[in-house]
Order: sequence, then C-alpha cells, then structure tokens
Amino acid sequence: MKFSTEVKLAISRFFRKYGMTILVIVFAWFIVFSINKYMKAHPKEKKLIQSYNANTPVMDETDDLSSSEAQTNNSLIDTYFNYCNSKDYDDAYNMLSNSCKDFIFGNSVDNFKKYIDEIFTHDKKYYIQNYSNVDNVYIYVYTVIDDIEATGTTGGYDSYSERIAIFKENGDYKISCDNYIGTFDVYKEAEDTNLKATITTKNVSYTREGYNVTLENKGNYYLLISSGTDSDEVQIEQSDSDISMSNGNIYCLLYPNSKEDVQFLFDKFFDDTDKETKLKFNTIRVYQDLKSDPIRTYSLNIDLK
Repeated sequence: MKFSTEVKLAISRFFRKYGMTILVIVFAWFIVFSINKYMKAHPKEKKLIQSYNANTPVMDETDDLSSSEAQTNNSLIDTYFNYCNSKDYDDAYNMLSNSCKDFIFGNSVDNFKKYIDEIFTHDKKYYIQNYSNVDNVYIYVYTVIDDIEATGTTGGYDSYSERIAIFKENGDYKISCDNYIGTFDVYKEAEDTNLKATITTKNVSYTREGYNVTLENKGNYYLLISSGTDSDEVQIEQSDSDISMSNGNIYCLLYPNSKEDVQFLFDKFFDDTDKETKLKFNTIRVYQDLKSDPIRTYSLNIDLK
C-alpha cells in the first residue's frame, strides 16, 4: 500500500513538473494539424482555437467545468487575449488581479507593455486548456501562437505558453498571468522568550510558495535562523511529507533586539492536495557573541492549520 501511494505521488509530481511541456508538444501538433484543415475550410474566418477538451481539467478529469463556468472563463480569456493582441494595454492591464499587478509588474503599466510586446510581436491566435481547479481558482494552460492567416508565416510557428489563473476579486473575475496565482493573507505566528515569528502573507505561483515572515529578536542574544548551508533549516510540514527551502542558501541572522522581514521559498505545486500544516524553524542557534559557539540550538514551529 505504501509503495503504491509513493508511486502515485511520484507519477503525480512528474506530470505536474513536466505536464506543460507534454501538453505544449501534443497541442502544437494538434494545432498545426487543425490549422491546415481550418485554412482550407475557412480561409477568411478568425476565431478562438481550443483543444478538444478545453474545459476538462488535466489534473482531475472528474472536475469538469459547468457550462456557465466555462462560458465565463472562456469569455474572460478571449477578451483579455483580444486586448493584448490589439495592444490595448490599459484595458488588458485592468483585467489583472491587484496582486498580479503588484507582484509581477510592480504596479506599472509600462512593465506590462514590455511583457505584452515580447509575446505579441505580430497578430496571434491562442488556445487554452483547463489544468486544475482549486478553491474557486481556475488554472489554465494558455498558449499563444502565430496567426499565419494574418502574417503569412511559413516553415514553423512561434509558440508561447504559460499558466494563468482566474478567480473572483472584490466580486469581479480577474486574471493572474505569467504563472502567478496571487498573494494571500496568512497572519499566523509563534513566539518564545527569544523570538517572535509572524507570517504576514504568502506569494503563490503555480510551482512555488513564498512565505513572507517578520522575525523579531526579543532579547540580547544573536539568533541565527538560517546559516545558508542547509535547506532543511527551514521547512514546510505537510500532511504526508516535509518540503525544504528551494532557496537553501538564504542567510538570516538577527542581531539583539532587532526585526527583519524575510521571504522563505518552497517548491510546491498549487494544486498539490498535500496541505501545509506547519512552518518549521528547525535549527535556531542562540549566540552570546559571534566569536563563540552557540549556547543553545532549538526549534520553533508556526501552526498553519
């Protein structure tokens, strides 16, 4: 039973890691084949190109979108694409979530313009595939390809693919692009006589989570939270496993009576069903001075449930 579970987890993680590459290859073949038939049958018509099961999530085929959900999401993506394709930067930018505007583009329309101009070098078409749906967040593989009817491209097709997320923000459906999901308020904390640790927010992309933590040294000792040599010094505990820092070289030293904001990054798929239970500081080293060995080493956990 344990072996079977490990195999299933390994297969699931492999598909999440390489799923987009596989999808792009399969869909690219499908699109090239479809375009050839499409051009013969409809040489002047331009419309959305979709995969055959665009509304069936790849990660869980039983979680099919309802017709109303599919219509809402498809319409939103279509509007966003058309704004981008026609270089209506402001209208496209206003369809993004607030956290995407901030985290990805620094609240700058000019940065968004650069991102769009790199993808939409000339007229494009697109196709979508629902990838997974988690907690009312819809994840799509969104692929933009050359519109050969408009450009006359021959001998190959430029293709760009990313994951986008759709969810409600302040009552309206918004998009997060560039594989970014969103920034979520967490506010969980733990403390002892030496240290107070407060998780404020969590930045989430499809493949990674970044926990933003305020660390406060409450005493007169030096506290080494992470030495930069061991990724296991800070971990996320899950229901079935632990995840170590993906940026294991982070160095975090707190001077006496000081405070510091630190982001700890972990590789975790957004649609992974193995939920987080604790943020663990496994090897907090307490120093009376920085020339001597630590006088104590201990751990502190923040409950995430």
